[in-house]
Amino acid sequence: MSSIIKVPVKLCLSNGFSEDEFMTETLTLISNSPLRTREIANSILDSLHGGMSLALEGGLGAGKTEFVRGLAAALGLESEVSSPSFVLENIYSLTNQSNVDKSIKTLFHWDFYRLNNSSEPEELADNFQDTQALTIVEWPERVIWSHGFPFDLLVQIKFCKSNSGQFLDEQRELIIRGAPELITNISAKI
Repeated sequence: MSSIIKVPVKLCLSNGFSEDEFMTETLTLISNSPLRTREIANSILDSLHGGMSLALEGGLGAGKTEFVRGLAAALGLESEVSSPSFVLENIYSLTNQSNVDKSIKTLFHWDFYRLNNSSEPEELADNFQDTQALTIVEWPERVIWSHGFPFDLLVQIKFCKSNSGQFLDEQRELIIRGAPELITNISAKI
């Protein structure tokens, strides 16, 4: 199941539009397994290129790192992807890319779970400026962004509930927000 709707969202994309000037679109998808979450991420990668950034929001165990694993696998990364909760950042060099956009040579994977109302790390600004990197930030809501929310895509991963209110073990709702052209492109590939 997927749907696209146009909604105003507090999202400042890296192209410089402010939240007041920019209309985003939302794509909602359902994942029934960690494998499907990785497949969705793999599909999204076709619409991304070096210099872009993604924010991942979701509770503990929602599937944020699974999503990153899907992107990394699609980029040809052969090493294991782990959550950088204790080190803040993992950097993956992408030397063995297969059939994806070759403009992404580095994957920066940040996790701000251990931060609370902190300013963004200074190194992160350099990541956003790297036109040969894809920057992914888990738990972006735990940081005070001094120059707006600088992401091209916001992916929220939520636990799904049954009609009786019970959480479903594997099922997740992925809400993907970004520029209309980007969401339309992603939707066509899923």
